[in-house]
Amino acid sequence: MATKQENTGSDKWQTNFCICSPLVDCLFAYCAPCYLYGQTQDRMRDPSMQTANMNNDDCSSFACLHCVTGCGFIMVMKQREEIRNRYNIKGSSCGDCCATYWCISCTMMQQDNEVKRREAARMANHTVTQGYQAPQGMMMPQQQPQQQQIQQHQQPVQYQQQPAVQMQYHEKK
Repeated sequence: MATKQENTGSDKWQTNFCICSPLVDCLFAYCAPCYLYGQTQDRMRDPSMQTANMNNDDCSSFACLHCVTGCGFIMVMKQREEIRNRYNIKGSSCGDCCATYWCISCTMMQQDNEVKRREAARMANHTVTQGYQAPQGMMMPQQQPQQQQIQQHQQPVQYQQQPAVQMQYHEKK
């Protein structure tokens, strides 16, 4: 289920429908759309793309549905609806269906570019008020100076001496 986020701009799509840029994404949209679908899903989960993997479960699901049934446009349509809900973009399910059915590649490009643009704007408006602080308990133990460590290891080991046992031999007579 899509969650609504803060409004990061207008209530219209900020990217055009027929813009094929960047070129790499354009090639993915036309030649291997499952990768672009997976990338957009990753971007929606983690805008920083630090954990991005284009060959993810979303990519595999799309590829199976698209190649086996030819109905991959349904997943793209649902993704479009989620993007509209997340960024408060006006539109309808009927419009989403028409866009994805008639030009799935253009729709996927628009969606990926829209998420990039909206998340970049959201990140630019997000201010960090306090830097990272390590939680208590994650401190390294203080080490003793090296001289003390050497002295501890060089102390002689003292053994307790056991009383000597005397053996007596008896001769046979």
